[in-house]
Amino acid sequence: MSRIPYRLIITIVFVTPLLLISSHPLFLNVNAADPDPSENAWSEWRGSPDHMGYFNGDVPSEGKLRWNYRTSDQVQSSPVFYEDSVLIGSDDGKLYSFDVVTGDLLWKFTTFGAVQATPLIMDGKAYFGSTDRNFYCIRLPERQVEGSGSQPEPQLEWSYECGGPIVSSAHPYDKSLVFGCHDGYIYKLSNDGQLQWKGEIGWEIWATPLLDQEREGRAYIGDTNGNFSAVDLAEDKILWTKDLGEIYSSGCVWNDTIYLCEGKDNNFYAIDPSNGSIIWTFKIGIPAHSTPSYYNDRLYFTSYERVWCIPATDIDGDGVIAQEDIVWSTYIHDEQGGSSPLLTEGKVYVGSDDGNLYCLDMDSGEIVWNFTTGGYVYSSPALYNGSLYFGSSDGSVYCVGNKLIGLDVELELEKKEMVSNERQTITVTVKDHNGSSVSEARVFIVVSAGDI
Repeated sequence: MSRIPYRLIITIVFVTPLLLISSHPLFLNVNAADPDPSENAWSEWRGSPDHMGYFNGDVPSEGKLRWNYRTSDQVQSSPVFYEDSVLIGSDDGKLYSFDVVTGDLLWKFTTFGAVQATPLIMDGKAYFGSTDRNFYCIRLPERQVEGSGSQPEPQLEWSYECGGPIVSSAHPYDKSLVFGCHDGYIYKLSNDGQLQWKGEIGWEIWATPLLDQEREGRAYIGDTNGNFSAVDLAEDKILWTKDLGEIYSSGCVWNDTIYLCEGKDNNFYAIDPSNGSIIWTFKIGIPAHSTPSYYNDRLYFTSYERVWCIPATDIDGDGVIAQEDIVWSTYIHDEQGGSSPLLTEGKVYVGSDDGNLYCLDMDSGEIVWNFTTGGYVYSSPALYNGSLYFGSSDGSVYCVGNKLIGLDVELELEKKEMVSNERQTITVTVKDHNGSSVSEARVFIVVSAGDI
């Protein structure tokens, strides 16, 4: 007997309203409301060039699926927002735009490599790199009124070819765009795509440049060989370089201090931005590749296996944050430590390679809830109007948050595979917003010679 793949779209009539069950979105809501404009929606990676990672706005109290969309490859990019849409890249070579409420695909822009970088949204344009070695600028289309026809596509404004793949995200400086490249250089392009300067850091650059708000024109960036450099963007020169082992983290900066994870010697560093000297060190003991977030004199970051919260100040001045100084650490079985924490008032949100997005209590580190995907969550989550958005290596973009008031439709299959002439039962359950079943039906199908 042969195994036959199948895909179903089923229309079922209940005593309750007519419902259409399809492959997208996976969550059905009959009372979705339009979002209010969000004044502090993130338009660049980590929300700001100093990478503080803190969001001041509405947050969900639970992590329920609102919608998801399956791309053709893993999603390692992180989301940003533009006019009630969420933009995120995929390893399938496309930059996607979705409606933040429904998850409907608005448009996609195709490159010739993976889009792992997070786009920078500025003046109605998106700026981002691809592993095809090109850095792109596209003009974002205006949203059409619902019912007026198909959504317009973005238009390529320009592209610039670099010397290697680009996974580093861009930040704006003056009238320029600053990002790193696998060819070992930090690039500074004008807003119209002209090369203004590139500075040699050394080896592959995965990190996004960290821009210092207190020292205007100062950027910091590291490479995978451990070169961590300060760059003067106004004078186009390297100011100093520190050898730190292995750097994938972008670091954050606050109160004239750079905070940085290092992945080879398993250390966390506080660095003096004036000369690169080490202010204090915390021995993590395991590699860490995430960018730390700062709030209220505490630092939050992930490493292999754990989420950490440590003090941002060496109180006794001995140059070491000791084990007894740790505020908390929580085991999440993360073997990569790549997702960077999103902080809100009282909560920490972060992804893990065990397939979960975690919500932890900021003060205790206790897990409040988790949402499980089908792959690694290297994407760093972002918030918009009370919902969380992120990607997974299962190829999906997710929106999770508070359960919508409306009806849920759940499909339960007896088996994921069928053989010819075998009967399959699909149980369809309609639930209200409290999770109580309001109607149920069973569909029986038999697959034979490709027909149902």
